[in-house]
Amino acid sequence: MSGCQSTPRLNVFNMFLFSFLLLTTTVALPWYVIHIGISRAEWFLFFFFVIGTGFSITVGYHRLF
Repeated sequence: MSGCQSTPRLNVFNMFLFSFLLLTTTVALPWYVIHIGISRAEWFLFFFFVIGTGFSITVGYHRLF
C-alpha cells in the first residue's frame, strides 16, 4: 500500500452552484405556490415525470443484468 494518499479537492464552483440552487428553490417555490398556485396541469406533469423517472431508473438498472 502506498503511504501517500491524497484527499479529493473541493470543487468550489459546484459547491456555490448547488448551494445557490437550493436557496433559490427553498425561497421561490413557496412564494410561487402562495401567490400563483399550482394548476391541475402542473400536478399532472409532476406525477408524470415522477413515474417516468422511476420507470427509467428501474429499466436502466435491470439492463445491467
